[in-house]
Amino acid sequence: MIYEPSSILLVEDEEAHAELTVRAIRKAGNANRIDTVPDGEKALDYLFNRGKYSDRGQYPTPGLVLLDIKLPGADGIEVLKKSKRTMRSGKYRWLCLLLLSGPRILNHATSIMQTVT
Repeated sequence: MIYEPSSILLVEDEEAHAELTVRAIRKAGNANRIDTVPDGEKALDYLFNRGKYSDRGQYPTPGLVLLDIKLPGADGIEVLKKSKRTMRSGKYRWLCLLLLSGPRILNHATSIMQTVT
């Protein structure tokens, strides 16, 4: 497995938010590589080496996943649920972007993350 701890996978459906986040990370110099996907299904494809993202040489395992919770299709909660096994292995570090979410979504995401540790 090719693992690049200084790489980031950004899962964000709003293009302007994604561009702003990438710009801020690059300005801070905190990542060698930032890959962006617009929805939960593509995030799962990336994380599980499926389809377009099957070549780990081209799409290395990220050291950090920045995950928007409110996504079209498979939302961030679904991505967390389907990724629990890899989270338990310590393969990724996660940061869920919950800024515009209500307390119910925050509590649900928190409970998923707590079952992993």
